Amino acid sequence: MNFREDQKTQGFVYVLRSCDPTWINRIKVGLSVDPYERGKQLFTTGVPFPYWNYHAWAVTNMALAEAIAHNVLIDHPLAYNREHFDIIPMHRREQIFGFFREPEDFEIESCLDSLVELIDIEYQCSNLLHYSVDVHQLRDYSIQRRKSVQNPNNPDAYGPLF
Repeated sequence: MNFREDQKTQGFVYVLRSCDPTWINRIKVGLSVDPYERGKQLFTTGVPFPYWNYHAWAVTNMALAEAIAHNVLIDHPLAYNREHFDIIPMHRREQIFGFFREPEDFEIESCLDSLVELIDIEYQCSNLLHYSVDVHQLRDYSIQRRKSVQNPNNPDAYGPLF
């Protein structure tokens, strides 16, 4: 795998969900040094609804951690060259439910929680230092990160979440 050097550093792997009611089965899994800001950036790309942070992990190697997460989701991609995934893949619905039907919201939530747990188990089995990050903490981290970029000598600025 070829990774950019700036992606081999510590940061976050995130799971974002779209607020679009027609995309309730879709997530985006990627890497960023600031997942909160990344979610906001995606709303400027022409998507009709914003994304919100569903889960994040602080990791020592973003590129490797993202590759592990994508490997867990190998059967779930919307397109193979994108970081967007179906929580319950269309081609697996009959196998999961016994017959083809649209999943209920609670079933999607349950499956998403299971996928997050599987990714977490893979991280525990790897040599990556990681921990789950409270998504509410990401907003505060993002604000403080911007303050520290503007003023590196700011004693109130957060350091990395490691």
